[in-house]
Amino acid sequence: MTAEYIFDVTATTFATQVMETSQTKPVLVAFYADWDEACKTVMPVLQSLAEKAAGAFNFGKVDADKEQSMAMQMGVQALPTVILVKGGQIADSFMGPKTEAEVTEWLSAHVALEPVAPEPVVDAGLDALIESGHYEVALAQLQQLPIEQSAWQLIDLHLLMGDVTAAQKTLDGLPDVMAKMVNAQQAAAKIELHQLELTERPELTVQKDLLLSGQYEVALEQLLDLLSQKGDKAEIKQLLIASFGLLEDPKAVAAYRRRMSRLLF
Repeated sequence: MTAEYIFDVTATTFATQVMETSQTKPVLVAFYADWDEACKTVMPVLQSLAEKAAGAFNFGKVDADKEQSMAMQMGVQALPTVILVKGGQIADSFMGPKTEAEVTEWLSAHVALEPVAPEPVVDAGLDALIESGHYEVALAQLQQLPIEQSAWQLIDLHLLMGDVTAAQKTLDGLPDVMAKMVNAQQAAAKIELHQLELTERPELTVQKDLLLSGQYEVALEQLLDLLSQKGDKAEIKQLLIASFGLLEDPKAVAAYRRRMSRLLF
């Protein structure tokens, strides 16, 4: 079954499927023909990227043989012709054969290829149950929901209940699309932090708790300050490295890593 963000485009549907949709989401449009050798290489790559991105952009396919008039209007001179439409305008395009690496580089310059996390559709009462300590009741409710709607809250609740094994099992059982999301990276980091035993520097529990409560910047600054002081640094380093997985911004991670390296070496 083809996902809703991957579809065939005709002259009749172009205005709504491509131009209107592009006002809120990028639309990749590929003119192809089944008999063309270059299309046989490029089209599967585009399809795969669209599936992995899971809705970060839409992918429309135009059969150039069936839609010759539209191909002429769009100035198609070679197959495949691939255009990226944003805000009702063509943002970029390419024609002819490209390797998988070239296609990926071209598209990633314009579109975030990370999959889009689905909005959790959970009962607002769950938060109240968790805040009031009714963990078992909240857990039972979450387990009745599809994993796409409950995964991140379910993992957090397992950890809150001290069941790291159940949290890891939930993470390991995620669909491939969800396993590639930033949320999954953060969940893995939380699990690692819960498993981390601070035997040499038990006072670091303060920073560990700050990280687990979402106070990342405060905890990281404190850990870097401790790293600059005398004393055993192994567990500080472990905490820092584990904490990097909690951050969404790759630039922030790189900056913290540089600061850590300067203090260690």
